Amino acid sequence: TSKERVELATQREHFEQAFKLAYREYLRKGYCPPTNPSQMRITFNNALPETVTFCLWRNDALLETASVVADSPMGLPMEGVYPDEVRALRNEGRKLCEVSLLALNSELIGKGILHFYFAERLRALFHLFKPIFWYPRKTLGLTDLCIAMNPIHKLLYSSLHFEQFGGEKIYESVN
Repeated sequence: TSKERVELATQREHFEQAFKLAYREYLRKGYCPPTNPSQMRITFNNALPETVTFCLWRNDALLETASVVADSPMGLPMEGVYPDEVRALRNEGRKLCEVSLLALNSELIGKGILHFYFAERLRALFHLFKPIFWYPRKTLGLTDLCIAMNPIHKLLYSSLHFEQFGGEKIYESVN
């Protein structure tokens, strides 16, 4: 039987696998150009000490990944598109972080009948998001988890209890 576990990336190989998965899936969806020789989707936020990368493993295969970027003097990645909205949350005294580089391994998820495909994606997302919701609050003392999303995923993120706080905008550098 296959065993799944969520872990924080702590080894170079795990970070590389996570960033390669993000690049491959973002490339497949047209979110980034095919011009990256490292074939890794990585941002300067991933080098910040408070940023953590979560990995959902099925046995030794990476099923899903996401990073959590804590607010810092560098700001959040989404501030390039939502500066007023993020500023308003900070002014309310909220301590923020952002989910970034979320990617599900389409080679491992989604083979078969359509409704099973969506059920498997949801199950994997919920499995990964449970520690993502817990970690910032309990470990970093943060109050709010933000995410920039494609409007086609609005129903999914609302089922995870995310609330929309800004209008639809073009986000050129999907992180």
